[in-house]
Amino acid sequence: MNISRLPMNPVKEIDFVSEYYASILDAVDQGVCIIDTEGQEVYANEQYKRYFNYGRNRFDELLNRGLRKKASLSGDVRHGDKLFHVQVNPIMAEKQFKGLIGIYQLSEEGLLDIGQQKMPLVKKNPFETIIGEDPVFVEALLKAEKGAKRHITVMIRGESGTGKEMIAKEIHHSSKRMTGPFVAVNCAAIPENLIESELFGHEKGAFTGAHQKKVGKFEMANGGTLFLDEIGDLPMQLQVKLLRVLQERELYRVGGVSTIPIDVRIVAATHKNLEAMIEEGSFREDLYYRLNVIQIELPPLRERRSDIPLLVRYFADQLAMKHGIELSHVEEEVIECMSNHGWRGNIRELKNVLEQSIVLMESDTLTLDDLPKDISKRYYSASNPQHQGLINYNDMGQLATMEEYEMEIIQHAISKYGSFNRAGKQLGLTHKTVASKARKYNFTE
Repeated sequence: MNISRLPMNPVKEIDFVSEYYASILDAVDQGVCIIDTEGQEVYANEQYKRYFNYGRNRFDELLNRGLRKKASLSGDVRHGDKLFHVQVNPIMAEKQFKGLIGIYQLSEEGLLDIGQQKMPLVKKNPFETIIGEDPVFVEALLKAEKGAKRHITVMIRGESGTGKEMIAKEIHHSSKRMTGPFVAVNCAAIPENLIESELFGHEKGAFTGAHQKKVGKFEMANGGTLFLDEIGDLPMQLQVKLLRVLQERELYRVGGVSTIPIDVRIVAATHKNLEAMIEEGSFREDLYYRLNVIQIELPPLRERRSDIPLLVRYFADQLAMKHGIELSHVEEEVIECMSNHGWRGNIRELKNVLEQSIVLMESDTLTLDDLPKDISKRYYSASNPQHQGLINYNDMGQLATMEEYEMEIIQHAISKYGSFNRAGKQLGLTHKTVASKARKYNFTE
């Protein structure tokens, strides 16, 4: 049943659902929940209420992610000893986003029949679902798995795109806090003047514009896990306050006069060299030791190339299903090409390239021609050593357009030499010419 395009009138949406669809939705086996654009629950059928004891499923990451992205998502949600397969779809009316509908199917994977009773099985290790066989990567996973079982802070180190948040989530789902909330904060993405309120909350009237009380991320994560991504970007004055919260297990909201006890497990992550930051005085050494009880180092994708074929095949199938595209085969040349690429953006870049290629492919087979030209050309040039000229051909021996060659040369020169001036000197062009070409192709220094 697809009801993701209900004619949702902002005033009458609750009445519309309850009067017209409630009897139908109450009869289905799945739990159904509808939230509005603010994340407020406007409808829940009887099965959903039974699943979550007539309360709101406050642990549901999928609804929150779907709300942020305004997109369809699917996955598993755990609640107590139950595991649900969940499908989340946006509700659209007249091309406007009106909210989300979540459909919850109870999985038998997390339950075992014993006579008349349903008893929970030992849950499958979440880390077993992570793709990778590289020895260094597997060692990092084993370390994360051990750390998950103890109530201690964990620091995840690694380049952007290596999967730090994914590991943080698996630590949460493998811990005794798995039924509690997982709350993620990107410390680099929040303006410095707002991050204190975002983390610790504020009282009404605490500052100009604070028209009502705000609960911070620490309180939202109470009983669960708080993931502090890009911890190296946390301002120094906030580092002091974070250290106190870690030590005392209590906090003050901004403008507050009474302490609020918290029970939160911290998982932090960064791509920065915190040791160098300590030396230069931009990161507190005492906070570093509080956060760095267990350190997990995730290798970049270029150092675990043996995992790339596994990742390519997995993401290709996943992305084809996501976009409703038939994919029958991935050519071995594609696997080889992607295995030899540098992947400066790591797994995030690989997935992005695959998604672009699958969406635009011409047949049900992913071929080298479907990959972005900057990747396939390098592979063709490297795999054809008999070609001694300066010009790269595609895998069919065809020339590109002059504009494509110019774009690649300008991009390569800027990337290699780091500035328009140095790139221009190498290419025999003026700084002004290189800057003009960079603007044309949307490149930056």
